[in-house]
Amino acid sequence: MVEILIKKIFPLIAGLIIFAIGIAQVLPGAVLLQLGGTPYYIFAGIISIAAGVLMFMRQREGIALFAVLVLASNWWAYTEIAFSGFDYFTRIAFVFSALLALTIAQAPFNKLFSDTRHYRTLVHYLPVTTLGITAILCAYAIVSSIPAQKYHDGDLPPPVIQETADYEDWTDYGGSLAGQRFSGLTQISPQNIKKLKLAWSYRTGAQDGLGARSRFTATPIKIDNSLFACTPNNVVFALDAGTGAELWRYDPAPKLEKAFSLVCRGVSIHQSGGTEFCADRILFGTVDARLIALDAKTGNRCTDFGQSGEIDLRVDPESPYALYYYPSSPPTVIGDIAIIGGYILDNQTDQAPTGLVRAFDVKTGALRWTWDAGRSIAKTLPIDDTPTPGNPNAWAVFSADPQLGLVYVPTGNSAHDIYGGQRTTAAEKFSTSIVALDAANGNVVWNFQAVHHDVWDYDMPAQPPLLDVTVDGVKTPALIAPTKAGEIFLLDRRTGVPLSDVTEKPVPQGGVSGERLSPTQPHTAELPSFGPPDLTETSMWGATPFDAIACRTKFLRARYDGRFTPPSLGGSIAYPGTIGALNWGSVSVDPHREIMVVNTSWMPSMLTLVPRDEADALGAVPIFPDKSKPIIDKDGGILMAQAGADYAVKFQIAILSPLGFPCHAPPWGMLSAVDLKTKKRLWSRPIGTTADTAPFGLSLPLGIFNIGGSVTTASGLVFIGATTDGYFRAFDLASGKILWAYKLPAGGQATPMTYQADNGKQYVVIAAGGHGSLGTKRGDYILAFAIEE
Repeated sequence: MVEILIKKIFPLIAGLIIFAIGIAQVLPGAVLLQLGGTPYYIFAGIISIAAGVLMFMRQREGIALFAVLVLASNWWAYTEIAFSGFDYFTRIAFVFSALLALTIAQAPFNKLFSDTRHYRTLVHYLPVTTLGITAILCAYAIVSSIPAQKYHDGDLPPPVIQETADYEDWTDYGGSLAGQRFSGLTQISPQNIKKLKLAWSYRTGAQDGLGARSRFTATPIKIDNSLFACTPNNVVFALDAGTGAELWRYDPAPKLEKAFSLVCRGVSIHQSGGTEFCADRILFGTVDARLIALDAKTGNRCTDFGQSGEIDLRVDPESPYALYYYPSSPPTVIGDIAIIGGYILDNQTDQAPTGLVRAFDVKTGALRWTWDAGRSIAKTLPIDDTPTPGNPNAWAVFSADPQLGLVYVPTGNSAHDIYGGQRTTAAEKFSTSIVALDAANGNVVWNFQAVHHDVWDYDMPAQPPLLDVTVDGVKTPALIAPTKAGEIFLLDRRTGVPLSDVTEKPVPQGGVSGERLSPTQPHTAELPSFGPPDLTETSMWGATPFDAIACRTKFLRARYDGRFTPPSLGGSIAYPGTIGALNWGSVSVDPHREIMVVNTSWMPSMLTLVPRDEADALGAVPIFPDKSKPIIDKDGGILMAQAGADYAVKFQIAILSPLGFPCHAPPWGMLSAVDLKTKKRLWSRPIGTTADTAPFGLSLPLGIFNIGGSVTTASGLVFIGATTDGYFRAFDLASGKILWAYKLPAGGQATPMTYQADNGKQYVVIAAGGHGSLGTKRGDYILAFAIEE
């Protein structure tokens, strides 16, 4: 009785499953073919249907026919991408696994299928042989991809030994005003990195209740024997640099309910050298748009600064959009002034606050000068002049050269990122640029624009590091300008003139009615580009055939003509997307060896313009965190009003498969080193694994998304967290080889720093608290590592 029951059930179930798999591929595959995609999925669906029917009828040929499909799938995968590592494997994995399950499951029940004289050939030998061939091909594909990831067997010049005092402290967000993210300390080295252990940790207490808006991205500064940092809700604290013991903390009690994101990347310090109260003062901005000064020794307010220790940075406090503005980066302190910009919430209204850059006296808080990027004038505005609403902002960290008296400002875009038909010529002039301002008066000295008429949200996101590079055998004052688009421009920081060839290349045209696109965009001709390779249908992938079909269909339905594809009504792909190839983590440089370290992330975004009348009918209005929620569609696209413009925009930050996997093939994150003397890559390798994103904790070294920066040391080490897998890593600067890794208790989307404490030890410190946009694990940790003998 049991045998009869099994005899009926097993072939029935197996046949129905394979039949259903076929049906699920044929119909979507037909749509894909109609869009110009591969015919493979129709073929695979038809074969699966036929195989399922045969199995249902208890014909052994059904499994053999499915084996033929697996063989054909190998050929198809090879014709699309050759033996391209895990990308090859994912195309085969589903059908291979299904054949393996069928072969194993049917073995005990061979007699349950109708007998034929071709049994051994069709049912036994062909499936088993196919499995063996496929396993060999997949293994070869994975192994053959490894040479591209081999470490460069390079040599570095000996470390440049500086006086220890030069690097005992970490005085600014990027290490110094130059923003190099470099330390001359050599106590921690490639030779002893295995002995690097957790020395101490500190819990900030800022974790619960902050929600998805929270981004713990702070980099502490270190002065004397104290660390100073801030939490996402703007609590500022001081720690003993050797023990992590709390010295003081200050809570400015910001209005969190009105903040769109909770972020505080760091604080700044002004030192006067005196001993009186507030001789040394900590300055920082809040998410409710205040600039506050604290005594570095006690954490008490410097009451001589502004009004009782603070300045209201809102330009028009009565505006309903006043808190669309807030400073997301620490002020730049040069001489006796603190220069600060601010983030403006994008794509909501053309009446958004102005993105002014302002300079304040560090002692009194008096306004020294104001620069408005929405004006075509090179001089600063009279203090009582009305700034332009919705003008290009400056949200990233600035750098400065005190000897030249210049501050270098990375600018963003106008309030409407994705449609520029109504922008003024003046606002276009300084958007998505590096602007050198005279630190004394705010006048423009030079301007270099990295993207013309930016309609992709390709803001200049990163602090531009300063160093002297060798050009034609002569050391030249230089500036590195990293961009979201992946180009890195090397400029003379005195004049803004490129030190490596920059060419204007034609880019796609054909924007929506009313738009005016730039016919060309600048590209670096000598330095490597860190923009991703162009997408194609074959670069779409998925964990299953159904994922792959959905991703290929999304790709073929959208407009995509490369990195500068104009936004469209039907949806356009922006790649590397709004997060960019590079973001606020910037790059680190070894100024003595003239080596630049770059971490990149590639995540396509989908931009769909929505005509004004349609957007209004959908209820698209500027949003407020405490009053309204954004309109989000089933694909995760957020409808942004762009009030005052002819179009709203549906913004999908990442293009994902139905199972939540990225639609484009890895690598998704890379770490590279470039010799700035030769302008050649020293090495490039994937960074991060799928450990915290793949099902079942599967950890594959494919290179993963990352936000945050690196630190480079004179001993030849590169420290970086940033990746979504939650590891803090150290790499060999010479080869790119990973030397050390530590699993953080929460996401490490912050740039680390290093210093020497009074106890003589070198420490490496990183904030681990997660990042809302990446969905990494939340926490409230400051972690310090040192060599344990």
